[in-house]
Amino acid sequence: MLVSGCAWRLVPHDLAPWHTTYRWFRYWSAQRVWDDIHDALRDRVRQAEGRDPQPSAAVLDSQSASPRAAARRSDSTPARKRAAASDICW
Repeated sequence: MLVSGCAWRLVPHDLAPWHTTYRWFRYWSAQRVWDDIHDALRDRVRQAEGRDPQPSAAVLDSQSASPRAAARRSDSTPARKRAAASDICW
């Protein structure tokens, strides 16, 4: 993970081959299996806490959700400076 992010070809060799893992991931994504798993786990956690399994409200932060806010963040993010040849220590 630290070297490559999440490259499918770097799945550990003691697990299923990467192409098999990727195929199942894509199939389950298309079938919305991940959404079903998420919903089932959320319901169980909420019940274990003594709460209603289905949330009755949601909180949405408008600053992080609006397209304008995203544009402002990218405008204010400084570009990475490339080190000059003279800055490199040999």
